[in-house]
Amino acid sequence: MVELDQVRQQLRQRNLEAFRIVCETGSVTRAAERLQLSQPAISQLIGRLERAFGFRLFERGTGRRLQPTAQARAIYLDACATLEAMARLEATALGLIPPRPPADVDPTLARESACA
Repeated sequence: MVELDQVRQQLRQRNLEAFRIVCETGSVTRAAERLQLSQPAISQLIGRLERAFGFRLFERGTGRRLQPTAQARAIYLDACATLEAMARLEATALGLIPPRPPADVDPTLARESACA
């Protein structure tokens, strides 16, 4: 039985990124390179999603290429949309943070110059 809390815990950005890249490339190696993680780390991220969802996401295809299962194809677009929404949220939030003055600048002077 799939537990909703378990699924929610595994729907983290890094897990979804790994899933998306493996879907697109068919390769854990390429996903590891793009995310600057080890291959075992990517396999662990995918494994966590599979355990949380209760179904396999990939099958071995020809030439050791990983093929998304029907279930993986069904959630792929939602995963992509979620990652895009996360990126927009991050960009919006970062745009709302005022820039920090360099460490060697007196914060009082930095505030005064920002107000000018």
